[in-house]
Amino acid sequence: MKKLQSVHIELSSQSNNQMSNGKTTSTLKGSGDEVQPDQQQFKLTLNSFEQAIPVAEVVKGDKVYIQNPEKKWFVTSTKTYASMAANPFAGVTFDPQDLLPVLSHITVQDHDLEAVDGQNMRHITATMDKDALKQVLTGSTQLQKIQGQQYLLALLASATKVQSSIDVWIDETNFYMHRAQLKINLQAGNNTSTPTSTDTAAPTPGANATISAMDVNTTLDWSKFNQPATITAPADATPVDNPESIFNVARP
Repeated sequence: MKKLQSVHIELSSQSNNQMSNGKTTSTLKGSGDEVQPDQQQFKLTLNSFEQAIPVAEVVKGDKVYIQNPEKKWFVTSTKTYASMAANPFAGVTFDPQDLLPVLSHITVQDHDLEAVDGQNMRHITATMDKDALKQVLTGSTQLQKIQGQQYLLALLASATKVQSSIDVWIDETNFYMHRAQLKINLQAGNNTSTPTSTDTAAPTPGANATISAMDVNTTLDWSKFNQPATITAPADATPVDNPESIFNVARP
């Protein structure tokens, strides 16, 4: 694939958790664009305990603009922001080309040609094993920034079930990637299942509870490769030296 100049990204994740005091489901949805070498915009919404928490980020050069759940914009330097421990956007702009080193740990299925947006595309699915997924988490410069990556790796090592796959749709006439999709299903602990109406009531937010099992489904979708995308910096952002204070998690 030729050098990536821009890409549109969609993120969707759902976690079904068995808590010590009940079951709960949380979801994370996001979308945005990345333009090389130093621009991106992304919006995320976390739904947990029946509360929606929206945040947004814009990167322009050496400046990062962050919108907190109260819809207020702040601005700081990329260097300061990179050191932030609770960065909710770390890893969301993962480059699909970082998947190439795991080719030795995959099983490939060729679906032949499929019609996508009125064009015939070669559809290929690559199923990854646990070792490949670990390489993706540790080998990508973007995913290395994810908060709690060591916890994710420990969770992966103890998982009772791991399923992950990469789908790509390729224009064989012009030799470019039209779309790519990464899917991950990870189960850990016992009795992982989707909550039903007969399950124990959801735990109270803020209650002291531990997670005994979880079932996580995550999808990252890349499309509109090298198509023009306009990224505009907010005009009313407030400068801040401690970006963690934006999300009310400032350390004393």
